[in-house]
Amino acid sequence: MNANYTTQKSEIEYPARPSEILPLTRTPDNELKLTLSYQNEKFFAQVRYAYEDLVPSRIAENPDEDLYYLQNGQVDLSLTYQLRKNVRLFADVQNLTNEPNYDRYEGHSSRPAGFRHLPWTLSSGVRLEL
Repeated sequence: MNANYTTQKSEIEYPARPSEILPLTRTPDNELKLTLSYQNEKFFAQVRYAYEDLVPSRIAENPDEDLYYLQNGQVDLSLTYQLRKNVRLFADVQNLTNEPNYDRYEGHSSRPAGFRHLPWTLSSGVRLEL
């Protein structure tokens, strides 16, 4: 198991809003990454979770025009099974819980400015080691 939590506080004065101290853009206050792995002679499994807090993306002259990415969490899964010495089956699933991964608003959370939902994806196959 591996866990990584980062908390950071950033402050900056932007030229567009000189009288205000605001957070640095593209820097979440809180990030969490968890990984749980299991491995034996033939089998490997890993579950990963990543979370980011609300992230300012753009600071404008008017606070109503600031852009923010909403908090985001994603679960990924990797599986590998060794059939023979040089042959492995694998499966990787990203965004297992099917969460939106790009959701932003302008000024206030009641004013959506963008949304992108990349559904879960599965990559699977056979790996040959030569």
